Order: sequence, then C-alpha cells, then structure tokens
Amino acid sequence: MHCATPDGTEIPLNKILSDEQRTARLARFYFPVLSAMNGFVAEVARQAGTEPFVISMHSYARTQRENPTPKNEDICVFGYPEFGTSPNLERFVEQLRLENPGLRIGNNKPFSACTPGLRRSEQDNRMPCPVTFYNVVKRDNVFNHFVLEICQDLIGTQDAQRRISGRLVQALAALSPLPSLPRVPDRLKASMALR
Repeated sequence: MHCATPDGTEIPLNKILSDEQRTARLARFYFPVLSAMNGFVAEVARQAGTEPFVISMHSYARTQRENPTPKNEDICVFGYPEFGTSPNLERFVEQLRLENPGLRIGNNKPFSACTPGLRRSEQDNRMPCPVTFYNVVKRDNVFNHFVLEICQDLIGTQDAQRRISGRLVQALAALSPLPSLPRVPDRLKASMALR
C-alpha cells in the first residue's frame, strides 16, 4: 500500500517515508482501525442475528491533481458492480435524486469500488476498497452496503454539514425499513440526532 500521492496530490511527509517507516505507519494506524471496524461489524451482526447495513462515508475534492477536470457530481453513491445491481443502492440513489433535484447524484460515478486484486481493464476506473471489502464482501453482505462520497465544497461549514447530513438521513428514512436492516435502538438514536 503506497500513500504518497492520493488523488495525485503529493503529501511531503508520506513521500519521504522509507518502506520500513511506511510499514510501521500501517501497523500503527491503518491495521488497528481496520481490525476494530471488522470487530465492530462482527459484534453488531452477532447481537442483531443478521448482517448490518453498512454505509461507508468519505469526502472528495471536486478538482484533483491527478485528474484536473472538475467532478460534476455533488454526491456519489457506489458499491461493487461486479456482483450485480444492488437494490438498496439503487433505491437510495433514486430517493436522494427525487428529494434533491438541485444536487447531482452519481450512481457508481465518478467513483466505484472493486474487489482488491480483481483483474480489470485499463479503462476500468473502479477503486479497490480494502476497508469495505473486509466488512462487506468477505461477510457475503455486498447488497446490504454502499459507499457515500460527498464533494468537499458541499460540507465546508458546520451548517452545510448539517444540511447535507439532514438530506442523507431523510433519504435513508424514506427507505426504512430496509429488508435486512435491524432497527436502531432508541438509546443510539439520541446520539445520532442532528444538532
């Protein structure tokens, strides 16, 4: 795993790392977080008696050094297309578009996932997703999952973050209950409420 130039932007402290230092950084930060997430998802599944619905959230810059053409999409929802169409992902994108006609919602665009190590053509721009792979694909839970990527220019302030999270919560609520989505305990709802 090489982290010196995500999205083509050179990160000076990553660039100067030796292989040993990079390995040490992965061992100290990346693998413990991945292990904790794997343990968390496994524990939720054990307590609920079913696989949980997993949403992985990230943000992205509209313009990236590696590809300076600005991304048109405001929000990207994606999954693992090599497994087929995900009904939950499709329903969420449809609902989000319906409720937010002023936002450009991408479906597996401009980003999309693929299983790490999957052979693909040079034109295939899907990204290997090791984090969600272990929490979703290896648990045979691929259709009970999607990734949300939000353009950073939509979440630059706390008010903007509240607006976007409110829109996402509203679209998710319209889909509830998802077929295999366990109900959120009341004690957790309070901690997730928008402030």
